[in-house]
Amino acid sequence: MALRIYDVLGQEVRRVDLGSQAAGYYYGPGRAAVWDGRDQRRRRVGSGLYIYEMQTGGLKAHRKMIFVQ
Repeated sequence: MALRIYDVLGQEVRRVDLGSQAAGYYYGPGRAAVWDGRDQRRRRVGSGLYIYEMQTGGLKAHRKMIFVQ
């Protein structure tokens, strides 16, 4: 499973490999996918609108999120 985060211009900001996960609900610390607000080079990103993409097997989903520092 992979989590990708894009800025509003469509540039990839961060890619997080989540490894293999069984089907289920992943809420809370230690289970949920968490983004620390940093790009691939570990620099902090600015507050604003970001798009995240979750991909697993044949399913790919895109959602919007607001990141506030």
